[in-house]
Amino acid sequence: MHKYACLTLLTIICSSNAAAELFYQPKIGLEYINYELQVGGAHKPATATIPTINLGLSIISTTTWYFDFDLAFGQGEVSNFYPEDDYIDHGSLTMSMGKSIGDGYTVYGGFNNASRLIRNKKDQANQGDSAEFNSEGLFLGLAKSYSLNEKSLISLTAAIGSMEGTYRLNNPQGQGSNNVKGDAIGYSGSAAYVYKTSESTSFTAGLKAQSYTYTDMADTYTGETFSDTEESIFNLFAKASHTF
Repeated sequence: MHKYACLTLLTIICSSNAAAELFYQPKIGLEYINYELQVGGAHKPATATIPTINLGLSIISTTTWYFDFDLAFGQGEVSNFYPEDDYIDHGSLTMSMGKSIGDGYTVYGGFNNASRLIRNKKDQANQGDSAEFNSEGLFLGLAKSYSLNEKSLISLTAAIGSMEGTYRLNNPQGQGSNNVKGDAIGYSGSAAYVYKTSESTSFTAGLKAQSYTYTDMADTYTGETFSDTEESIFNLFAKASHTF
């Protein structure tokens, strides 16, 4: 349902900008993610550090609308999930759209889908092959930009998100698996510094924090209920972009 709502809104926006002049802004960047996941009241949250590569494209309209597409992927090390540290894969897709409303303010919203796969790559005994936590949902936010001079600015954002989270624990052989779903209302905020080296090229560095608590967790196979799942994400990022 989240996907269809986002695509419907995108169609409306694209239709309203059919006669507008468009600019295209590809982006590439690096991100360092500190990730925590506490599943079902575990004594300690699983923690991970994940370096990622980010690729993106912004389509900017002269009618002050914009559309963003961002893809991120990476691999890191996870602790406190298996007896020994092991590996985690991260991937995410974010589509967002927004409109400048003047005085440095922009309202925006969009869709995010993220997947984290914790792998028992070291073949640790009685631990199963892997565990997954996937989330997807919609978000709505407000951004404010403060111009420092002709070449630089600071951007602050705050957003609220409605997410659905699913974790799948592939248990040791012969013990089956769990497929547990729940919902969350979460919050995010970011701060970034943007420096323009020319009219078309800019560099951005910043940080972002997100927090979600998934409630009403239940196994989709058996109906068994589980404790809340908590997810927190802290990102440091840097990226370069060029506008055509």
